[in-house]
Amino acid sequence: MSGEVTSPFTVFFDRSGQPLDAGYVYIGTAGINPEVSPITVYWDSSLTTTAAQPIRTLAGYPSQSGSPGTIIINQATYSIIVRDRNGTLVYSNLNETSDANVVRYFGGDASAIQAAITAAAALERTVLFQSGDYTLPAGLTHSTGAVKLQGQDAGTQGTRFQSSLNAASFTPTAQCTIEGIGFLGSNDAAKTAQVGIALDDVNNVHIRHCVFDELYTSITLTDVVFYTQIKNNKFFSSTGPTIVGAGSGAPGYAIQFHGNEIIPTTVNGSVLDFSNLGSINSMGNVISPANATGYCLRVRTMATAAGVQQFSNDVFEGSDLSAINLEGASSAAPCRYFFFSNCYANQANVGEPTLLLKHVRTLHWVGGYISGEGAGIRFNAGNASDIHIGPVRFELNSATAAITALAGSDIRGLHLKGVTLNGGIQKLLDLSAMAAADLDNITIDATSEFGTTASPVVMPAGAYNKLNWRHENRFMATKGGTDQTGIVSATATKVTFGTEVYDIRDRFASSTWSPYTGVQRMVCHIYATNVTAGGACELKLYKNGVEYLRGPIFLGSSSNDVMMEGNWEFLSEPGDTFDIYIRATSPGTVTINGGTSLSYLTGSQV
Repeated sequence: MSGEVTSPFTVFFDRSGQPLDAGYVYIGTAGINPEVSPITVYWDSSLTTTAAQPIRTLAGYPSQSGSPGTIIINQATYSIIVRDRNGTLVYSNLNETSDANVVRYFGGDASAIQAAITAAAALERTVLFQSGDYTLPAGLTHSTGAVKLQGQDAGTQGTRFQSSLNAASFTPTAQCTIEGIGFLGSNDAAKTAQVGIALDDVNNVHIRHCVFDELYTSITLTDVVFYTQIKNNKFFSSTGPTIVGAGSGAPGYAIQFHGNEIIPTTVNGSVLDFSNLGSINSMGNVISPANATGYCLRVRTMATAAGVQQFSNDVFEGSDLSAINLEGASSAAPCRYFFFSNCYANQANVGEPTLLLKHVRTLHWVGGYISGEGAGIRFNAGNASDIHIGPVRFELNSATAAITALAGSDIRGLHLKGVTLNGGIQKLLDLSAMAAADLDNITIDATSEFGTTASPVVMPAGAYNKLNWRHENRFMATKGGTDQTGIVSATATKVTFGTEVYDIRDRFASSTWSPYTGVQRMVCHIYATNVTAGGACELKLYKNGVEYLRGPIFLGSSSNDVMMEGNWEFLSEPGDTFDIYIRATSPGTVTINGGTSLSYLTGSQV
């Protein structure tokens, strides 16, 4: 069995970042100056050996009779003052919280921050920063051991790292935690390298409860960045994109992105701009810039070893362009494995869709809603396959379709299930700009809504046979007990059905059916009288006022009547209408019996 040997002792540093030698440590009642209100402190966890105050330090360690000691207190909060050998104040805080009853402090002034980080990392300890502004004379780094940078608070009165550098404020290359610190830039768009935290080939980094403002970019992720969490941070304005990922392609970076608020007044570029993304687990983030010149979320390419991209309960809104842009490099290198659950996406540019997709494979959007001024989803002249949308609601203020495609798009698998539309949307799906050869496996579930036009789904010519639209578009009508007389021999005459039994989706009127696009079936049952024995009777299906399909020929019986039935299955396209006609060869005129059980018509989608 093996194990790591670490130092059990707290180390104090002077204002230059060097171990504090011959210093003084005062510990007292929380909220009160410890020099005038000390509390009892001990050298042992059993609280039997008291330590006289002030406690002296030896090479940075608390000195117990000339040897390093551990300071123990028997309460959760305390006050502390640390002075150097000359009595000069190094650090004070009237409200500290004990960590396992051990008083810990590492710190220094602005010029000594790097020395404090290096020294704390060697002992795998925490650097505690008081509230206030720290002007960085150079970028901070961390390369060995584990360290935590702990600010008092990242708010207005908290710990703030102020940088005017054209470089990263902090670049760790070893595991670390950054918590409660504000990273502030100089609001200079020319300083394109001014970054808050730069992560490059580093694992196990946790960024929590921090604030980023007026930097060019708040956080950058480069190449391999694994086991990394960005959680509960606040991001304000940036003179470039807010968070940028640029992996090498294999295996890419993988992050957890939880509970962050990105509500800047200005973002020049996209808020989240990822290329060669490995994977992301995103949950409960609010990305709502007042003015972003790019996208809320942009993913341009995927790492060759990319995993699953998961977004849950996230908000994407306020961008000038699309809220979300997923764009793979090619059909052979698509953006892939995106799963959105209960998310909200919105944009206010009438010329842009809310979701812009190009070269995307396996995208599922379930729950939440998609809103905006333009189309909800647009396929942008690239490949797409295994796209599942719904249940989801589209709230669009546009006459365009909820889902559209540009010429040059290639869609091999689009499934819409439980998609609902607000009243302003005219069409559910418009793929008419595509070539029929570039479409396959388009399915619309019966639970989806269709829009307010007569043709809510539009496909390119020759592609309607690739549409599987499972909707409740059916009707039944009868003659309502009224005979239809005067049917002239050898003349095709329209059969009227004046009584609707039911008409789901209201597509049957004036004895004419105008179904939605797809494969349909009509069944007509007619009882005709005054037909000469042996006289021929035939039912015909008319499409757009022209004979389309004929039924079988029935011959009149010896009782001068005939019972006949027509059954047709066919493909309908936008604007098509269908009627039933009868042609009888018989001297005189023929009558269609109006009995509701004898003469009736039904239509339904197959």
